[in-house]
Amino acid sequence: MHSQCIFLVISVLFIPNNAVKRSSEVPPRLLIISLDGFRHEYLNEHQLPTINQFRNQGVQATHGMRPTYTTMTFPNHISIATGMYQEDHGVVHNTFFDRLLNKSIGMGSRDDGQWSDPNVEPLWITATKQNVKSAVLFWPACHNEFHGKRPLIYSWSYTDSIPFREKIDNAIGYFRELPVQLVMLYHFEPDKQGHDYGPNSPEVKAALFRLDSDIEYLLKRVKEDLGDDLNIIIVSDHGMTNVTKVIRPIYEKLLNLSSIEANPLSGALLNVMPRTGQAEQVENNLKNIPNVTVYKLDEMPERFHYSKPKHRLGNLTAIPDEGVILSTATTNATYPNKGNHGWDNTLASMQAIFMARGPSFNDNLQIHSLNNVDIYHIACRILKLDPNPHANAGSLNRTDIFNLNTRILCWIPTTLKRLDRAIVVYETWAKRCDRSLFIIGGSPPSIPLNYSTQAFSIVYLNNEQVEKRDQLSQKVLLSLLYIYNHYRYDYDWFFKGDDDTFVIVENLRYFLRRRFSNLSICYGYMAKTTNRYYPSGGAGYVLSQEALLQFGKRILTKPEQLKLCKKDEAEDINIAHCLGRINVFIMNLRDSQQLETFHPMTFQEHFMGNFTKWIREHAQFEQKKGEACCSPLSISFHALSIDEMKMMHFLLYRIQVASV
Repeated sequence: MHSQCIFLVISVLFIPNNAVKRSSEVPPRLLIISLDGFRHEYLNEHQLPTINQFRNQGVQATHGMRPTYTTMTFPNHISIATGMYQEDHGVVHNTFFDRLLNKSIGMGSRDDGQWSDPNVEPLWITATKQNVKSAVLFWPACHNEFHGKRPLIYSWSYTDSIPFREKIDNAIGYFRELPVQLVMLYHFEPDKQGHDYGPNSPEVKAALFRLDSDIEYLLKRVKEDLGDDLNIIIVSDHGMTNVTKVIRPIYEKLLNLSSIEANPLSGALLNVMPRTGQAEQVENNLKNIPNVTVYKLDEMPERFHYSKPKHRLGNLTAIPDEGVILSTATTNATYPNKGNHGWDNTLASMQAIFMARGPSFNDNLQIHSLNNVDIYHIACRILKLDPNPHANAGSLNRTDIFNLNTRILCWIPTTLKRLDRAIVVYETWAKRCDRSLFIIGGSPPSIPLNYSTQAFSIVYLNNEQVEKRDQLSQKVLLSLLYIYNHYRYDYDWFFKGDDDTFVIVENLRYFLRRRFSNLSICYGYMAKTTNRYYPSGGAGYVLSQEALLQFGKRILTKPEQLKLCKKDEAEDINIAHCLGRINVFIMNLRDSQQLETFHPMTFQEHFMGNFTKWIREHAQFEQKKGEACCSPLSISFHALSIDEMKMMHFLLYRIQVASV
């Protein structure tokens, strides 16, 4: 990026410190830093101790991050921010002419109508629409309004005069003092030095060492001010290479200026709109330029994703070899840049950097590469945002980068009269879940509970009717709606157990960690009716995050659909009916030896073979007694008394086998 235009000062909204109350559980926070023109090869060419330690400790792309074509600053920052290719978000160059608006658009353009497409939505707008506060510092287009919305904090104008450390101080301050969960921060180095002196220059090396020191300062501030509780992604927009040749087609009489419309795009490509009747001649002229390949707009290679919008691109594009610049200069004036970018986005010299570290990322992980349009989706995953459905260039195929320690929410329907059971459930197994909720259908008691004895979360649905036995289905559906509204993005799996169920949470976690929570699936002990299988409610069942998301979007929040779930049957059969309507797979979770892990009776009853008539007639599989009754990695047993739950806990967690 060139800093030829220096604008005014940053304009931000400040909130008094005493206006912010941080919850006891800090929501996920994300800092995205873009270092302009930091080509991936620099990491192997220079000794950068802090940056190398950062990427080695977290996730790194060993072959860099692929930018979108054309590999320029403005287009790629919008691709990172939106998860879209340039032909979809419409920014096709650092500066371009919009024939519908009849004006030139660049990084400094104000709200000139260039963002009228309702499908284009940068990450900070996605966050704002979902009540996640963000601060966007000097990121291209952050000063523009999108569909009537802006982030909480944004830079009103651009300048190169703000030191990187001052930007870091601002970012840390926003996280510490304000309810900000997302900060996106742009810095102009080492792009400036790469342009002025070339990528192999001492000036670039000095800038890299300075950035390495600044990243060390950042990590120190994050540790001291935020307790290391911050996800950090460090990227760049493109690479950099030496300019080896400058061709001036107009000056060199290879192209007649009068044969093309004004405002061509130039640099590492030449995109022109021939005047009426001149198309064939202009195409032939471009093909005569050495070291270039010429494409008509609708013949551009699909991998470039650069064939629209037609009101911002000309009909012919000449793409030169790496290092060759196509200049529209009409004189032989010296070309000002020793280094540049914009060439084919598959070239090694054009690859950007990607590294990430924080509580949401895996440690010490190397991936080959990723696309910069994936960053939007990675950020949405971390911040628990619903992505813009039109951001379909990127994906979350790289789920291996995330820290996938299985997060389980356990919820237990109970009543005020059975809180003695709830206490034992919590103390024996529910506290081992990442979160446990005890859900009561009615309202809180007039005399507040003694929370020194009930040290767990109780949710009141404020609906006395659902405490009736024949209203259990309604209670479960209301409970799931509450969980959907409050926790749907916070956990990977949602386990439902009764207040007489005993769960070995470690075994539940063991089985689930090898399964995908982004599939619509429900696991449990399978029983059958005449027309469907269903998970036994007493043995407990577990919904994946995707199953809960689909259940919430398509049924729980749709009263007319919810009515169809209320059949005159048992709660677990009704739930299976609901899940089946939205194609959630309901499966028995047996171990590798085909032994049951979920059990609808106590261990003693299963071991002795004292199966009820219901089990004999409705179990999916034939039940066995003795050691074949139960998996060594059993997950649940049901219908335990308070004393039996305490006994199970003692046998599992207190008795030890001595070493002899």
